[in-house]
Amino acid sequence: METTDRLKNENLRSECYRLLAALFYPPERSRLLDEATCLKLAGLLDELYPEAPASDQAAVMQEQLSTLDENQMKVDHATLFVGPFALKAAPYGSIYLENGRRLMGDTTVAANDLYAEAGLQLTLKEPADHIAIELEFMHYLTALAAEALAAGDEETTADLAMKQSRFLKEHLGAWVSPFCAAIAKEADTLYFRTLADCLRAFVDAEMDRLNLETTADC
Repeated sequence: METTDRLKNENLRSECYRLLAALFYPPERSRLLDEATCLKLAGLLDELYPEAPASDQAAVMQEQLSTLDENQMKVDHATLFVGPFALKAAPYGSIYLENGRRLMGDTTVAANDLYAEAGLQLTLKEPADHIAIELEFMHYLTALAAEALAAGDEETTADLAMKQSRFLKEHLGAWVSPFCAAIAKEADTLYFRTLADCLRAFVDAEMDRLNLETTADC
């Protein structure tokens, strides 16, 4: 693949991660509509992975936003991800990766260590393995990879590809499937069920892509 195509793809990937992360924070329906967040995501996904269903799912989310009651949306988000009662779809990796559905476990510490290794010193309001934070970390890595590619720094680009692959295999990609299954089972709105489908399809495509790239580099 030509450098210009690789650079375009890194920028597309980075923006997809950023937008997906934003969709897991407490929703502001009017802002999402004004900024056409889901519509933008659908367009990016269609460019990046036209054969995956993620683009169509993002488009459905945009349609749902136009008719969904904002209070219903906020209640569904809180019930799934925030509380104050038992969470229907806890957005923390350790819940799915460790025995006993443990919060703030060893895998949480490991995720935070990887952030530090990548040069980030974060003060977080949520545990380091919150879904939005892990998506934002992948946005950070892909943005750095785009910068390295633009500078012609292939060594740094390859190192960042390995970091992305490791993080997907050991963290984000290792728990997205059961997390999304919980959303699909427990969400009251089609919007959040479709968000789960979109996230799972995107991460699956990402893991396939990075596995192929890192294998080819070996």
